[in-house]
Amino acid sequence: MDVIAWLDARGGLARRQDLLRAGFRRGEIERAGLGRPSRSWCASPSAPESLLAAAAAGGRLTCVSAAEFWGLSMLRRPDRLHVAADPGGHVRASAAMRIHWERALLPPRADSLVSSLPDVLAHVGRCLPHDEALVVWDAAVRRSLATESELRRIRWVSPTHRQLAVETSRLSESIIETLAVDALRHAGIPVQQQVKPLGIPVDALVGERLVLQFDGQEFHAGALQRSFDAKHDARLVLDGFHVLRFTYADVVERRPELIDRVRRAIAQGLDRAH
Repeated sequence: MDVIAWLDARGGLARRQDLLRAGFRRGEIERAGLGRPSRSWCASPSAPESLLAAAAAGGRLTCVSAAEFWGLSMLRRPDRLHVAADPGGHVRASAAMRIHWERALLPPRADSLVSSLPDVLAHVGRCLPHDEALVVWDAAVRRSLATESELRRIRWVSPTHRQLAVETSRLSESIIETLAVDALRHAGIPVQQQVKPLGIPVDALVGERLVLQFDGQEFHAGALQRSFDAKHDARLVLDGFHVLRFTYADVVERRPELIDRVRRAIAQGLDRAH
């Protein structure tokens, strides 16, 4: 295996000393024409831009930038690169960069340019509003990067992080489910997720009979899916359930109105079996 193939198999970047330890000779490394974002790091032509920038700055990718690198769901893409650095360390920062100087929860791996998952989630919890941070935390457990119980066992210092750990769940299947369920629970409306009336899972159930469905842009765009949704709703209604269906815009842009609609349904007893 040549130098570039070895680097690409490891994400595109590695420390020069790790290349030497892998058995590559200095001349072989120099002839490969590798990128050198810093004195310590070598990069192949396919190395991710975010990791190159973190290496050049002398830090580690963290917060929403690490979440984006891992492909975790977010309501909004980050507008700046978020980089972690040890207190007292030297970082070559720029105006397009947000530096997190906090001491790491887990010692960073010397051969990695990405912070640990707990540190990434901690920074997300500080940088984003609660609901948007919960979207990222939910996505992390949904992708099996951590479990709910693991996050709850971590000795978080901040009450914000402890609350996020309590609320994080893999049950939400999309950004808007996380946002809607979080808003409803904070409004004092108990919600069950992914229950199966009539054997088919619904997004949320309030009480015994009020079904809430959230139509995310990515999941409900096709005519076939809309036809399935209509048939499922009809089956639920014929069996005595009441169905409220909300769009992406309802959840992201009009959450107070969404909560009001659910409260009006509860006031009419539509959440109870008669």
